[in-house]
Amino acid sequence: MLIGNKELEINQVLTLMIEIKQTAENPAARLTLPARVCWCKKEEYSYNFKTGVEFQDITKQNRKAIEVILKKYQFE
Repeated sequence: MLIGNKELEINQVLTLMIEIKQTAENPAARLTLPARVCWCKKEEYSYNFKTGVEFQDITKQNRKAIEVILKKYQFE
């Protein structure tokens, strides 16, 4: 899910760039991923929009990096 201040069109294809900071376990990296907008909803009592995306054409290396990111940040 992305959070931003613009409403995005369903099925719109985006190019997302995710920068990963260096840690003791992993080197710094930058992922560039195509993604399709699945849904977009305005947040209640806010000017922001929540947007669900589906990654497209992910390499095995990018998939592993995304899994690491999700494990680290999913509950923060």
